[in-house]
Amino acid sequence: MRSSLIGLWVLTLTAAGVAQPPKEKAPKVSLALNTDHSTPLVALAFSGNGSKFVTVETNDVHLWNVSTGERERTWRLPNELRKVAVSPDGRTAAVTYWGKDAKILVWLLNLETGASKSLDSGNYDEEYLTFSPDSQRLVIGGDLRAFIWDIRTWDQRMPVLTHRINRNSQVISVAFNRDGNRLLVSWSGKDNSQVQVWDASPPLDKKLPIVPKVPLTVLPEANDRRAAYASDGRIVAWKLDGAAMDINLWSAEGKQEGATISVPDFPGQRVVRITDDDRLILAAEQKSKVQVCTVNLKNATIEATHTWPIQIQPKHPIAIAPNGKILAAASGPGFQVHLFDLPQSMLIRRIGQADPVPSVVGFSKDSKSVAWGFQQKIYPKSDPRDLVAGLNLATLQPLRKGSFAGYSLWRSDPVGFQWEKRPDGKPGMAFSYKEKLVVSEIEYSRSSATYVTPKGKLGVILGGTTGGLYHIDGVTGKVMSKIESRSLLADQLVVSSDGKYLLVSRLNLALDIYRIDRNEFELLLNIVSVG
Repeated sequence: MRSSLIGLWVLTLTAAGVAQPPKEKAPKVSLALNTDHSTPLVALAFSGNGSKFVTVETNDVHLWNVSTGERERTWRLPNELRKVAVSPDGRTAAVTYWGKDAKILVWLLNLETGASKSLDSGNYDEEYLTFSPDSQRLVIGGDLRAFIWDIRTWDQRMPVLTHRINRNSQVISVAFNRDGNRLLVSWSGKDNSQVQVWDASPPLDKKLPIVPKVPLTVLPEANDRRAAYASDGRIVAWKLDGAAMDINLWSAEGKQEGATISVPDFPGQRVVRITDDDRLILAAEQKSKVQVCTVNLKNATIEATHTWPIQIQPKHPIAIAPNGKILAAASGPGFQVHLFDLPQSMLIRRIGQADPVPSVVGFSKDSKSVAWGFQQKIYPKSDPRDLVAGLNLATLQPLRKGSFAGYSLWRSDPVGFQWEKRPDGKPGMAFSYKEKLVVSEIEYSRSSATYVTPKGKLGVILGGTTGGLYHIDGVTGKVMSKIESRSLLADQLVVSSDGKYLLVSRLNLALDIYRIDRNEFELLLNIVSVG
């Protein structure tokens, strides 16, 4: 079993006479391979500064160091675990599980000392939880009520229930304002759906728990309306209206500001992120596509919309980085996570290998790391080629000049490139680039890589299904150079940004580096085994 960071195949060409590839602008991806999850992975969360990473499987909770990939701590718990939240100060993790009759119980875990304590929340059914900005309180919402707990010294004494908010509805979202003295609760129920603002000020010499009777602010009733705070203290609320998503802004006092912002044709499971610069980003899956819409809350306008094709199956997660610049969409099997640059509206990375589709995916609070995992019952034997055993961690960093990194330079298809069917109906490889259809002489491929040179020329590298490599001219579809060898089974292909170098990862774990810009495959380096 591995619990250390695997710096996968980082190679630097320093041999005499070998030109150095130019600096890559896109981020490097360093991957941690860990195979210690023996039961399904059900949840994950990062600490506030992104340095720690918590993963939850059926009965165990693991704490990881993001920079080293080391597992620092494990809690073995006698319950079937469900959700996790990490306090902003990175000291406490709250992990939920159900007791009898779906009663919500919470394990509080001290990530620094390893201490643990079980808390009976007093609530039932589907749970929603979040920490206050100062990490001193925890709110747990469920059926009919929302509870606020004082957890400042929970590892020394039992947490104290300070507020109990009652309503004949189900909680569907909870959020503190930046000061932590207001709690925004969204309720859903038949003829009883509201968004309310409650006084959540820490109690001063009051009889506990406080049971407030009347909310400070009530927004107009609307079915399944969820809400959160913008950075300036305004309330942002959104709800589905037919096939459109309606977004409204209210002042902290509950006065509606401006007209409804309607995002049309936005069905499917949605992920919502409000960034620090007051942009609301919606993301959803629809008919094998990822749809994203960015709404500027400052001027109440739809700023950008994006649609990307992706291999999506039911209940596959998507996530938005806290800075609002990157979207991660689970796909697969193979290349399980696609990373999209939202400002540039383009696919920038496809991470992973021929593994199952992830069931969980998430970003760190600093937007520098993305993690994903699976819910498999039985895992195969650990293998450095195979990131199948429960947990993957990718850290995005600048790439050093002259270096290749396996699982990091998987080049996305250039903008305007798309694989197509042959118009004559015959089997074979065809693609379009800048709306021009190109038919290749090669019928099938095991692996592929595409690139565009600085002069704008498209090239395609194909790994043959029965072995060999083919370098295809992106204008004519002709084979410019090839290696015909049944022993050369290319599993993954990486092309440097200038189109000069090719890194080949073989199925037998061998690595080859070729120079490919001279109409031939010129072998520069061969590593027989990696592992």
